[in-house]
Amino acid sequence: LFQNRVFSLSTFAAVLQSLAMFSVLFLMVFFLQGVKGESPIRAALAILPMPVVQSVLGPLGGYVSDLVGAKWPATAGLVLQGLATFVLSHLAPGSGYDLFLAGIVLMGLGGGLFWSPNTSAVMGSAPRLRLGVASATLATLRQCGMVVSFALALAVAAHSMPFDVMAEVFLGTAGTLGAPVMAAFSLGMDQALRVSTFIVFVAALFTWLANDRGRAGRSRKAV
Repeated sequence: LFQNRVFSLSTFAAVLQSLAMFSVLFLMVFFLQGVKGESPIRAALAILPMPVVQSVLGPLGGYVSDLVGAKWPATAGLVLQGLATFVLSHLAPGSGYDLFLAGIVLMGLGGGLFWSPNTSAVMGSAPRLRLGVASATLATLRQCGMVVSFALALAVAAHSMPFDVMAEVFLGTAGTLGAPVMAAFSLGMDQALRVSTFIVFVAALFTWLANDRGRAGRSRKAV
């Protein structure tokens, strides 16, 4: 399967997207509760626009992929998500909700444009008799990307904080953070989000290089 250019590059793009993006909401929850002092319910409501936008736009991404191929919508989706992490990396203790909302909405737009076309490209490039293997491979590697994403974000964000402060923040025992701790956490979050920005743009490059032309499901070549 991995000898197929579209399959391999599209799968790697999906892994990198998971690696870059799934830690973002994790960090945002700690930012909203620890730095901004929001309750868990209010923090969840603040993040809600992202999955709503992604759910609404998801079918459109699949429709566009059927018309023009997976390359353009999937690449555009990753670029939008890269812009989202870049915007969110500018969050500070004094930032308003408008900056946060802009980043979250961009994340949703990008996810809606990326997921369906990427899946279409991967499955459309697999031979018919190996569709089950292709689907399992994609799902497994995406899950691996998600798991590593949290570890990577924690490692990068915690680099700017003393261990005891890091433990209080991520165990939820710190309450509303003091000014020095808020500054340290914001710096660590900024660094983690910039790493995510770089990774997701690499994923966009992989998607572009996959060079998927036409409908993803137009042909399934034996590998």
